[in-house]
Amino acid sequence: MHTQFRSICLSALVILTGMAPALSAAAPTPSTKSKPAFGTQAIQAIQGAAFFSSFLAQEGARTLFAPYAKQTAFEWPEYVPAGEQLAYDFFTALMTRHKAHIPFLFGASTSEHQNSKQCTPGICSWSRWAQDNNLIQPTHNLYSIDLWTHYRAYIDHARDELHLNSLRFSIEWALVEPKEGVFDQQALDHYADLFVYAIQKGITPIVCFHHYTDPCWFIDQGGFERKKNIPYFVRFCNTVYAHLARALHQKCGSHARTITHYWATYNSPEGYAFKGYYLKQGPPSTPNKNSLSYFAQVLMHMMEAHVAVYSAMKITHQQLLQEHITTAEPQIGFLKNILQLDPALKTLGHYLALPATWACNSIGNMLQSECIYQFFETGTFKAYVPGLVNVRSAYNPHAKTALDFIGLNYYSNRYQHVAKSLPEIDANQATDNDNYRIYPQGLYRAIGEIYARMSRPVGKAKSLGHIPIIVTENGVATDSDAKRATFYRDYMYSLFKAVEQGYPVIGYLTWTLADNYEWPSKGKKRRLYGLCSVDPHDPAKLTAKPGALIYLELVRKMDELQQLLATRGFAQKSAS
Repeated sequence: MHTQFRSICLSALVILTGMAPALSAAAPTPSTKSKPAFGTQAIQAIQGAAFFSSFLAQEGARTLFAPYAKQTAFEWPEYVPAGEQLAYDFFTALMTRHKAHIPFLFGASTSEHQNSKQCTPGICSWSRWAQDNNLIQPTHNLYSIDLWTHYRAYIDHARDELHLNSLRFSIEWALVEPKEGVFDQQALDHYADLFVYAIQKGITPIVCFHHYTDPCWFIDQGGFERKKNIPYFVRFCNTVYAHLARALHQKCGSHARTITHYWATYNSPEGYAFKGYYLKQGPPSTPNKNSLSYFAQVLMHMMEAHVAVYSAMKITHQQLLQEHITTAEPQIGFLKNILQLDPALKTLGHYLALPATWACNSIGNMLQSECIYQFFETGTFKAYVPGLVNVRSAYNPHAKTALDFIGLNYYSNRYQHVAKSLPEIDANQATDNDNYRIYPQGLYRAIGEIYARMSRPVGKAKSLGHIPIIVTENGVATDSDAKRATFYRDYMYSLFKAVEQGYPVIGYLTWTLADNYEWPSKGKKRRLYGLCSVDPHDPAKLTAKPGALIYLELVRKMDELQQLLATRGFAQKSAS
C-alpha cells in the first residue's frame, strides 16, 4: 500500500479524464533534464482539476484536504534535547497531563514470521509464496535471530539491559492451527509461556493475531476475500486469547486482574490487502485478480472480522470471570499504518500539476485510510473511487465502539508529483528502505490524524473523550549508527511534542528489537531496523547498537523516574 499508487492513479485519471498522454509527459524522474511543455502542463492541470472537482463533489472536502496539513507541524528548535534531558521534559509533560498514563510504555515490536525459523512452505502462506517466487526464507542462515527458541533470553535482555517495559509479538496462525480446525497444543502452550513470562518480567505485552501471514489452508479457501471465512479468524483469535488468559490466571492468581494486556487483531490490514490482492507482492497473488475491488473487499471483510473478534473476546472474558478465572478485561484494537502523501512543491510544474496531484493523493488516502476511518465513525465501510472501485458494507452498529485503543505504525511521508512518488535524493534523509525517508515531524502529524479520525470519534461513541494511542511501529532501516542516532533523537522529540500537546499517546514501540527478516523482494538490499544486533555464533545474545543508545538512554531514565514515582505511591492506572 505504501509505494505504488502510480498504477492506480494513472488508471483512475485515464478512465475519468482521458489524460494519459499528459500524465506520461508530466512526471519525469528527478534525473531527467527535459521538462514537459508549458501547454502540456496547462492541459494536465485542467484535466486534473476536472477529475478533482468530480471526486470532491462525491467525497467532500474533508476527505481530500484532511491529509494535507502543514508539513512543518511545529517549529523545529535549533537544539533538540535528547537522552536524559528529554526524559525529564517527557516525564514532566506526562505528569502535567490530565489523567496521565503512568507508566508510559517504551518497547519494541516483533513478528513471529520475521523473527523465528518455524514458518515453512507446507503450512504458512507467505513462506509458500516466497518459495514459489524464489525469495529468501527466514530459515536462511543469513538470519540469526530466533525468537521462538530464545524468547526468554530476549525478554531478559529487553527488560534488564535495555529497560524496555513493553513488547509486541505476533501469534503465527499457521503454527497454532496448521490444519483447519486442528489446534496445536504445544504451540498454544509456547505462546502462553511467552505471554506470562513477559508479564512476570515487568513487560506489558501487546499480542498481535495477524502480521501479514495466514495458514495455507485459510488462503486456499479464499481467505478474507470471502465473508464466510470470517468465523475461522474469530475462532483462532478467541481460542488463543482464552488459552493465554487461563495461563496467566494459573501463574498469577487473583493478581491477574490488575495486569493490563493489549490485543491487536491486525498489523496494517490495508498493507496486507493491497500487497496480496492488488500488487501481487505477497500471497495469494491470485492470477487475473488485480482489481481494486478485490483489495477493498478483503479490507472490508477484515474490518468486519475485527468487530466480530472484539465482541467474541469480550464475551469470553465475561465467561472466564464466571468460571472464577480472574483476568483484566482485554484491551483490543488494531495497528493502523499511516503514510502521508504530500504534493511536491519545488518547481513550477509541481504547482501547475497540483489539481492532478491532489486527485491522485486523494485516491491513495481513500484506499489506505479514509474507508477505515469511516467504518469506525459511521458503522459503514465504503471504498469509493469514481469509475474504479465501489465497495460498501451493510451498516454495523457495533463498529463505532469496537476499539479500546488504536495502534499507529508510522515511518515517513512521500512526496508526489501527479501519480509519481519522488525518490529521496538527500543522503541525510534517505534510508535503506526506498519506501521511506527520514521525516520526524510526520510522526506528530500522524498522531494528530489518528486522534482526530479514530481516537476521538470512537471515544465519543464509547462516552469517553478519546481512546488511547500507542505508537506500535517506528524505526529506520540503516547500517549507519550516526543516522540511527539522529533518527531516534528527532523522532523522540516529535513524540514528546505530541505528548506535551495533550494527545492521548500512552506508548511507543520501535521497530524492531533486533535485526530480522524484512519482507524480501528481488533486487532489494537487506534492511537493518534492529535496536540490537544478533550474535551469529550465539543467537541468544543481543547487543545494543551504538546508534540506538540515544533512544535507550531516554528509556532508561524514564524507567527510573516512573519506578521512583510508583514507589512513592503516586502511580496512576491507565486512563482512556
